[in-house]
Amino acid sequence: MVFLSLIGFSQKEFKSDEDKLKYANKLFNDEKYLEAEPMMLQFLSLDQMSPEMNFKYGTCKLFNSSDKEECLKYLKFAAERNAEPRVHFFLGKAYHLNYQFSEALKEYQKFKALGSEEFKKQYEVDLHIKQCTSGKKLIDLKSSFSSYLL
Repeated sequence: MVFLSLIGFSQKEFKSDEDKLKYANKLFNDEKYLEAEPMMLQFLSLDQMSPEMNFKYGTCKLFNSSDKEECLKYLKFAAERNAEPRVHFFLGKAYHLNYQFSEALKEYQKFKALGSEEFKKQYEVDLHIKQCTSGKKLIDLKSSFSSYLL
């Protein structure tokens, strides 16, 4: 059954690239990152300099790849070129998952300053900031303790 649904998805016909992009954006906005990823990669390959496509493809990679560093280059590229404010949340999340808590905190704070109230609530940015702050304290404590033992 699962196999048949995947085949149906991969053979979905679109009247135009515009229709396909609308569908890919809907999947992305519905947080169906696994389904959106191949289409976002296709649109990124057509315009590698697009901050929007780098943001969306990088976000899909964040949720679909076990290598959490892989998405950083796409999200950093988008953030440096002023993609929409959500890029800062997802870049923060990528840093967070890579134990780069100081960088994550910077990005979460940027998102908190620039993002809409709706997205700040949806993504629970304050909770992520608390988690990073705690993680940073634990890493600093571990480093201090390791130095003391040496």
